Amino acid sequence: MTEIDTIDDACPACGLEVHRDASLAVPTDAPNAVLGLLHAAVEKQADPDTLEKLTQLFHREQDREAAREFAAAMSRFQAVCPPVKKTGDLSYLNRSGTGRKSTYATLEDIDRTVKPLLTAEGMSFMWDSEVVDDRVRATCTLLHRNTHTITAKFEAPVDSRKNDAVSDPQKHAAALTFARRQSLIQVVGLTDTDEDTDARPEDTITAEQAIELDRIAYEVQADIGKFKDWLSVEELTDLKASDFTRAKAALEAKREKQR
Repeated sequence: MTEIDTIDDACPACGLEVHRDASLAVPTDAPNAVLGLLHAAVEKQADPDTLEKLTQLFHREQDREAAREFAAAMSRFQAVCPPVKKTGDLSYLNRSGTGRKSTYATLEDIDRTVKPLLTAEGMSFMWDSEVVDDRVRATCTLLHRNTHTITAKFEAPVDSRKNDAVSDPQKHAAALTFARRQSLIQVVGLTDTDEDTDARPEDTITAEQAIELDRIAYEVQADIGKFKDWLSVEELTDLKASDFTRAKAALEAKREKQR
């Protein structure tokens, strides 16, 4: 509940009674109700101080509603987003000069996994970057269609070792890719996982799931041939079970664009 001073009247939008120099309880789910109060105040030629308070209250309620919508969208996204397998290999030397290897989820795999799921929730991401001394800093901003945003930053060092085979621009590009990957992982709360080399071939989707994808593709007038090529399958029934959510989200994103 928020208290404000306002004019003698009843809001035409919400019916709340308001009085000059009186406390008014504004519903937390009612940016439109506050807007109604503002319109009533303008019609009654309220004093500038009252109009300013109502305007500030309206913007605060808008921001709160946007934050609630963003949180709900993120919750739905994280509930369906699968872990991204670490398919990238990195070889490096530790401080003692001993060779080491590690695996990581590539930026391409992360993008391919999260983008259709984020799009289905009305979200997208973008980066800003800057060079600070010998480090590259990437800032990933996650945006919702209601304009609410969150950001994550990550700094990666530029390889300063002398290596004639790799140019300085290439070293900066590698550091930037690493910083972008890590900042994206942070901002969406992504999980990456090692490949399970002992696992058996992954199960494919059920016939019912294939029918569901085919039905949605028909409804949104998707090119089924191109859709199968994008999924790298000859038939929808060949689709891996873990890719079902991504495939459905891509079709639903197309439906959303048509609205």
